Amino acid sequence: YWRFLLVQLKEKIICLLLFMATLELCVKGFGGHGIEQTEAIAESSVLYITVTIIVNIAAFLDWKRERMFEALTKRLAASNLRFIVRNGEQMTLTDEDICVGDILSFNAHMAPVISCDGVLVSGQ
Repeated sequence: YWRFLLVQLKEKIICLLLFMATLELCVKGFGGHGIEQTEAIAESSVLYITVTIIVNIAAFLDWKRERMFEALTKRLAASNLRFIVRNGEQMTLTDEDICVGDILSFNAHMAPVISCDGVLVSGQ
């Protein structure tokens, strides 16, 4: 989450908003008098609070999106099974479990996503 928060804080518009809030606070807040000083402090505070809310929401959404993508990738990898023949025995394995010497059985549907090198043993 913190990594996403730092990415959001590096956005140019966020930096500009923070700079403007700080500038207004320095010029009018510390240099002004009476109502002008109060307004400057209030406006700067509102800008800081708004930036904090925006940055946290954007960072949370990015964090959540990455978690969902990781979960989808894991689910896809687990459901992406291959039919192989190893030592004369037919098995169903994931791509990570395929070893050198395995004979992979596939059809036209699975052919575009074969994740290993090999030699074509037979076909039609």
